[in-house]
Amino acid sequence: MYEVGKVVLHKINGVCRIEDIREENLTGESQMYYVMHPIFEKSSSILYLPIEDRGGLLRALYTPSEIDHVILKGEDEKIEWIDNNNLRKTTYTELLRKGTTSQLVALIRCLTTRKTELEEQGKKFSVTDDRILSEARNRVDQEFAYSLNIDRENVPNYVLDIIAKREK
Repeated sequence: MYEVGKVVLHKINGVCRIEDIREENLTGESQMYYVMHPIFEKSSSILYLPIEDRGGLLRALYTPSEIDHVILKGEDEKIEWIDNNNLRKTTYTELLRKGTTSQLVALIRCLTTRKTELEEQGKKFSVTDDRILSEARNRVDQEFAYSLNIDRENVPNYVLDIIAKREK
């Protein structure tokens, strides 16, 4: 169980601070809920998640050393470009829903590589692929930026630095 004030990762809504733990009757049955606010969201959204999180939506944030490990593991993950649009959308969306952070790092690498290739050929990257890439980046950038205490814009350079150190 997490405590009030703890910053955690919500797999869908990103980095959140637990503001309260209280009993609510949101489904016709009273149960205990985490009451959270997404840190990087500009709106005043409030999230309620039952403490009995059977979907595994919450987890502790990675430490800086764990982030370095996740980046390197992501480099070893094999996520290939899928030519079939429907299969690609289904597969990559499933990775967004259920994938590990290292798989998201690998997905970002795959999509970024493909986007660069298409741009070099004067072609456009699909809106669907761009949305998936943006969502994957958003999730990874939020957690890495918060845990590493850096700006979100600096996360890609941090990832590249860790990969470069490995290759030396």
